[in-house]
Amino acid sequence: MEDIERHESKYLSSGDKKKHILLSSYIKSLLKNDRVIEAAFFQEELLMLKPEHRQVHALGYEIAIRSFNYKNVVMYDDFLSKNKKCKEELLKLRVKYFYSIQHSIYLEATINELLPILKFDKGYFPILVESIFFNRSIRNIKSLLIFLRKNSLKLDQKTETNVKKIAYEKLCDQLVRVANG
Repeated sequence: MEDIERHESKYLSSGDKKKHILLSSYIKSLLKNDRVIEAAFFQEELLMLKPEHRQVHALGYEIAIRSFNYKNVVMYDDFLSKNKKCKEELLKLRVKYFYSIQHSIYLEATINELLPILKFDKGYFPILVESIFFNRSIRNIKSLLIFLRKNSLKLDQKTETNVKKIAYEKLCDQLVRVANG
């Protein structure tokens, strides 16, 4: 709670010049503590302060995902898709969204689009791997393995076992399809 209170007091006592920066920090601390409704309230104020700032829209996208607000997801996605500089950030948010609504087809396509351009992010990587395990797509697993090799990374033993399990499962499914003609 101290983190939220510290960010809140800085935001409330700030001048106009840094208000949006401190408000963003406050909203992030609210989200970190799963206080999504409060974060959504302050996001509206932040959007009025900086309506054209891409980080404001990315933060709003995160709140919209966590509050299952489809209308806002579309609004923030539309804004961010017009900005070519934030393609990786947009794709990360889309993966989170499609995973949250469990839309396998779009999730698979988005992950395959994201992995070739993704820069390793320790905080985001578990979400990506969890999305791949949910989707159980061999294309996603192949893209993940290429990403890992390209970045000289390795999976932990448990995650590697899960990847192998999905690959064997898909291989068996394919063999059954071929055998049954």
